[in-house]
Amino acid sequence: QRTHHRPGRLRWITGRRSQGENWDAYEAPAGMPLNALAGGSTSWTAVRFWLLDLAEELAVSRAEGSTPAILADDRLWITADGHAKLLDFPAPGAAPATESFDTETSFLRCIADATIGACLPPAPLHARALLDPAPASAFESMLATLRLGIRRLARVSRLRRLLITLGVSAFPAAG
Repeated sequence: QRTHHRPGRLRWITGRRSQGENWDAYEAPAGMPLNALAGGSTSWTAVRFWLLDLAEELAVSRAEGSTPAILADDRLWITADGHAKLLDFPAPGAAPATESFDTETSFLRCIADATIGACLPPAPLHARALLDPAPASAFESMLATLRLGIRRLARVSRLRRLLITLGVSAFPAAG
């Protein structure tokens, strides 16, 4: 299925439809399948941009009626420059998907959980909120949260944690 160029999808380059030929050529950006990165070891600093790329693409796909028939982790490509692409087919070299999702919200939560589930340093609280269960109708809310989350700190440094701890512990001493 051809789509207009959108950052979250592969760009259609050319194709041919004739009696003897039926093919399409798409861009082939350098990168790797997302499920090769899964396992809870990717930082929120990177994952938040992937989730926003995917959420933005899913919002446009939903509006145009071009959402892929299958939403699964084997259909995601992370480009060498750090963007996520939603594919209509399993990504080259991807491990087979263990499940597919019927809502955009459950799909994005699974991606977040698989990539940042147990990462160190832990994801900030506003990122963890994305992992909380919510109704499938919460997609627009999730998209808004991701858009706002890009502007927030991706991680809290050790120095900042220390200063917060010292500041909180100073309250009882001041009283």
